[in-house]
Amino acid sequence: MIDPVEAARALIEAKGSVGLAARALAVPSAELRKFVTENPKLRAEALEAAERDLDKAEQILLDGMDSGDKLKRLEAAMLILKGRFRGPR
Repeated sequence: MIDPVEAARALIEAKGSVGLAARALAVPSAELRKFVTENPKLRAEALEAAERDLDKAEQILLDGMDSGDKLKRLEAAMLILKGRFRGPR
């Protein structure tokens, strides 16, 4: 049986990755995935953990666009134009 508190901790530490959290809990990822799917609070916590990392990545791209380094600006612009950037919500 998966402990909900431990599952939440593992999901947060794994930044929302069910596979990494399952490995930390020593349970099959399919079992943890089913457990998370059946527990709305855990699902929300996993999504929020993943969302925080995406927010960090977006901020890095935005900072890159404002960089004094032309190469960093070009790299950030290229990633944004390739569609790897979610944009404002």
